[in-house]
Amino acid sequence: MSSEGKEEEESASPAALDRVENGEEVVSEGKEEEEEVASPTAPGRVEHGANKASSTAAGYKQAKRYINIYLKEKEFDEFDNLTETDLEGDHLKNFIENIYLWLASTQFKTHQGLWMAQSGKEKLFSQMKQVWKYKCNNRPDVIGDNEYWKELEKSFKEDCKRHRIEDP
Repeated sequence: MSSEGKEEEESASPAALDRVENGEEVVSEGKEEEEEVASPTAPGRVEHGANKASSTAAGYKQAKRYINIYLKEKEFDEFDNLTETDLEGDHLKNFIENIYLWLASTQFKTHQGLWMAQSGKEKLFSQMKQVWKYKCNNRPDVIGDNEYWKELEKSFKEDCKRHRIEDP
């Protein structure tokens, strides 16, 4: 299948992705830097797939990266620094819904220079969902509400289609 006029899915390889570091976009070059891992019991911390396969850990890291880009644009603390107060009541749903709307309506270039495909955004949706579940496991009213997530995913896919651009 020719890649002309088609969008390609973004690779989950963190070594090939741009990342935000100290407020600046930085391109990783080949070898990924080792990160200091906080204690799994540290409050508010979500490990990059602690005790998970490396591809799962990379997916969680990528999801957090996109969440942090959104939070930085909106002048919030980074994801790991969000407190229970930041996410109490309807704030959690507002955060989740606004991040997904932003993800669906924002165009991202992959490291290949192509627009991220809808399938790449859908994969990010799933990865972000898992990161939110780990972060907010004390909120079963949102995190455990399967109907909420089904409706949110349906809305997200419709928003992605509405905001889709084709690579020329």
